[in-house]
Amino acid sequence: MLQANDIAWTYNGKTWLFQHKTVAIERGEVVGIYGFSGSGKTSFGKILARHMKPSEGTVTLDGVPLPMSGRSPVQLIFQHPEQAINPRWKMRRVLLESGPIDRDIFEAFGLQDHWLDRYPHELSGGELQRFAIVRAFHPEVSYIVADEMTTMLDSVTQQAIWRAFFRIARMRQMGMLIISHDFALLECLCDRVLDFETMKPL
Repeated sequence: MLQANDIAWTYNGKTWLFQHKTVAIERGEVVGIYGFSGSGKTSFGKILARHMKPSEGTVTLDGVPLPMSGRSPVQLIFQHPEQAINPRWKMRRVLLESGPIDRDIFEAFGLQDHWLDRYPHELSGGELQRFAIVRAFHPEVSYIVADEMTTMLDSVTQQAIWRAFFRIARMRQMGMLIISHDFALLECLCDRVLDFETMKPL
């Protein structure tokens, strides 16, 4: 189980972006977090995936605190994939950074072999996001935090990506936290949806 316990974060030690955020996610469970822009949802997701340290509280996996170094079993997929991909690397190197390329996952997300020899700026936003998602499915990863993962994409591409995403995640019994301001999307995808302000079910 991935558990965030009484998480809080402050910019400067005085102004709290959020406080008292607690959530528990089982393997194989899909939990949604709904909230308005600027409420701190993205920062909360970064804390769960170890991109940031909380000002207060702890994040544990199966009762053990997540370490701040080494490969994280919790991966974060950003809304804007260019923020997470080195622009100087060709896409083959981007994928190999997380281990050998899994052909089944590579093909499930519609990636093309010739894209591997391109730089990030030579791909569309949708193509780049597919690479970011495939990279997140490392064998050691047991949870994925998807932060507005498909917001920038057209509806047809969104549907294709979510279908592949859930097929792989369910096959691996992975837990998922989906962060979005689109309640209809969360209601469609998730087992339960929490209001970020109260962390209570909607």
